[in-house]
Amino acid sequence: LFLVHVWMQATAAAPSCYHRSCLARVFWACLTLLGMMLHRMQHFSTHCAEVSRLLLPWPAQLRHCIMVAPVKQQRQLSQLQPQKQLKRQRLHLLCSISTATATSKPAVRAKQQKADPGDGVWLIVGLGNVGPRYDNTRHNVGFMVIDALARSAGIDMRKLEKSAAVGRGQLHGRRVILAKPVTFMNNSGEAVAALARFYKIPSQRILVVADDLDQPTAAVRLRQRGGHGGHNGLRSIIQHLGGSQDFPRLKIGIGRPSGQMDVASYVLQELRRSEQDDINRAIKESLSIIDSCLALGLDKALSGSRLQ
Repeated sequence: LFLVHVWMQATAAAPSCYHRSCLARVFWACLTLLGMMLHRMQHFSTHCAEVSRLLLPWPAQLRHCIMVAPVKQQRQLSQLQPQKQLKRQRLHLLCSISTATATSKPAVRAKQQKADPGDGVWLIVGLGNVGPRYDNTRHNVGFMVIDALARSAGIDMRKLEKSAAVGRGQLHGRRVILAKPVTFMNNSGEAVAALARFYKIPSQRILVVADDLDQPTAAVRLRQRGGHGGHNGLRSIIQHLGGSQDFPRLKIGIGRPSGQMDVASYVLQELRRSEQDDINRAIKESLSIIDSCLALGLDKALSGSRLQ
């Protein structure tokens, strides 16, 4: 068994076929020597000398494979065992540190969220009708405010998402989504409700900018909640939010028509030159109110506080 074991180790360590053939000669010589030892003990020394004579002319590399390599390999294995144990200890330590860090991060996030309960995405929606023929009409004042806000904040509004032209960015450290529904005024709620569901935005952080017939031209008013007041866009939003009226809205007055003009014709009429300057000032005031809502909070903005 010892000879077979030596033969297997030496064959595995032999670098070429020539060395393996030499090993075969050694193996048969050893078998011959064993047989002669069993039958002729008196000639043991003679046969040992014969085997030595056969081994001497062989390459030094082969002798190294037979005698030195197994001992050196065993020594290397004994030296590697402490290194493997050290690596296992380091790996275990790293795993424990990673686990502790992973369990501590949610607590940090929870603490930050608790310290800043108003944090979250704001959906700012401007109401209006799509198309060049409606661009400068009274009913599109909401669109005008969103366009001005996007220009001042450098937000791209060319993406179409959930039936609305959408732009994402940050204002005063708050994440905002600016939206202009492309469903026309009477179906604005479809886009608003779809965006609110997709981004998980509560109604308290949906700020709607719309025109208002019941206010004088260019008058701006911020309200925390309320009904639609006959405005079809607000009516659609309330309907698609499940009847909820609990969303802030920013109303810009456009006044009522004089004489016998129909309301529908009046709101779809382009702004007169005398109205244009007033509406531009109302748009600037609306941007200041939106900035105050984001930077100071809705309650302070409702009380009249403005960001300087």
